[in-house]
Amino acid sequence: MNKLFIAFLFIISSTIGISQNHLENKLLEVFSLEQTKLILEDKQQEKYYNNMVFNSYSIEEINPSKIKLQDFDVLSSLELKNIDGTITIVTPNELIESVNNGTFNILKLIIERDYHESKIYLLGNTNHLLKIKSFTTLSKLQKK
Repeated sequence: MNKLFIAFLFIISSTIGISQNHLENKLLEVFSLEQTKLILEDKQQEKYYNNMVFNSYSIEEINPSKIKLQDFDVLSSLELKNIDGTITIVTPNELIESVNNGTFNILKLIIERDYHESKIYLLGNTNHLLKIKSFTTLSKLQKK
């Protein structure tokens, strides 16, 4: 029984460590090493950025018959800001692929985020929607 409990604790601590490393890697794509260290040392900031990176957006595939162009802003390309200040333009398909393979970083995406309302964008001529949670929703996540 003790071995099972110890194994369980090891798995939990490993998962937490991997999660923090993943967050750290995402932060380093946007911030300097010093800024990243400061964020990770402050539990509230770490929680905020964890929510921003992992819970502030989603990609949803929808039935093409449900797409009404007048209901969505259509994004034919997206801009990502690099750590050196340069901008990289990506297609909707490249964005979807980066989300699917885990390399997408919402912190790099230059896009409007509303304070009160979540925003939903149609990604080009794909059947995918990009949903960006509002700052109000992120604040609620921060309180949990």
